[in-house]
This record gives sequence, C-alpha cells and structure tokens, in this order.
Amino acid sequence: MFGLVVNPEVGNIKGEAEIEKLFKLIEKNADVVKPAVIINNKSSLETIKWVFSKLNTKTTTLILTGLPNNVEDFSGLLNQQIINKALVDEKNIGKRLLRQIRSNGYDLILLADHFNMQKRNVDYTNAEDEFFGDDHLFYDEEGYAGFSDYLTIGKEYSDTGFLPYAVTIHLTYFNDKEDLRIRHFVSDDVEDPSDVAGKFGQALSKPPDQLAGVITVVQTMLLWSTSAHYPSCSGQS
Repeated sequence: MFGLVVNPEVGNIKGEAEIEKLFKLIEKNADVVKPAVIINNKSSLETIKWVFSKLNTKTTTLILTGLPNNVEDFSGLLNQQIINKALVDEKNIGKRLLRQIRSNGYDLILLADHFNMQKRNVDYTNAEDEFFGDDHLFYDEEGYAGFSDYLTIGKEYSDTGFLPYAVTIHLTYFNDKEDLRIRHFVSDDVEDPSDVAGKFGQALSKPPDQLAGVITVVQTMLLWSTSAHYPSCSGQS
C-alpha cells in the first residue's frame, strides 16, 4: 500500500486535466494506491478544495510540510472525513496548527528531513560520520503513530543532473545506543568528471567491517549492473 500525491509541487503534472488522470489511476488500483495531498505555504485554497471534492473515501493522507499563508481558511478543510492520516513536519507548521490536527482524531506520522545535504559530493569528506535521527525511539512518546523522513536524498528537488567530480555513497546504520547515524564514503578521485564507475568502486571499497553486511548487497548490485547494463564499466569496481 502506498500514497500517490495528487497535487505534486514539482514535475510535469499541472492543472486539473492532469490531476484527473491521477484520480483515475488511483481508482483503477484502489487496492494498493491511496491518495495523498500536500499542504504548505504554497498551497492554493481553491485547488485543495477542488482536490478534496474529488475524494470520497476515508483513505486520504495529508502531507503537511509548511504553514499555509491563510491558515484560518484551511482549518476547516483539515477536519474532513476523507482523511485517515497526516504526515507532519512539525518544525515548519507551527504549534497552533499541530494542536488542531491532533484534535481531529486521525493518525499523525512525524515527518522530518534529517539529511545534511552538501552542495558538492566532495564536501561530505568534512563530515564523514553524522547523527541522522532518533525519531524511531521517541515518536510514540510524542503522540505519533509512526515516523518518516526523506531517506538519504533530502527534501530538496532537482530535475537537473551532470557527471559528478566525486562519487559519494551514503549509508545509514544504528550505533550501540540505537541512534541512527549516516556514513559518507567519498571517492579518492575528485578533480574531474571522468571515470564515474571507477570512482563508484573507490567509494565502495571504503566502508569498514561493521558495515560489511550492507556493502555486500551494494557490491552484488554493482556486479549485476556492470555486467548486464554497463559493459564499458567492467572491471572498474
């Protein structure tokens, strides 16, 4: 079961005609796909009202990532019978709105961006091992039914790309206190964008023994991908 955002903020889906296609997709796959709606300071009240008018079952997930500019007008929408849970970025929505949605009775899921994104891959050498999060230890004590994050990607979106000067692998792991930490493994060669596959191999060779179980999976994927899809990279790992 997963949620499909019906009012995405990025990408090519714009306007009611395109959103209608998402509704049809959800209806066709209702056993595994449920609607999700983003609300933040960029949200249009009229758009959210229109989206809610298309939803008629208690299966909708709210994704509250910011405080709407006209929050009083949105307040009435947040007590809809179609909502069964809400992902809440509590640092960005304010205490007043958080208290209101707590009183609405649906499940709340803590949402946080723990990834300390750098401008360049090579910059991760300045903080090779960092604290990533401990929401999994305390979410229930704080009144949440679950917790969520943006993995090792972060919430910032980019639809551009280019060959990197450095290749960095990000791996999360638990320490002896059950805190979630993240290790960044950066390739040795960082001066130009050549030989990306070779740089990936350099980064892959760095993790210590305690992360060997995770790395075995990555190595297996690398061997499969290089032999099946990227023959020119053969022998680079």
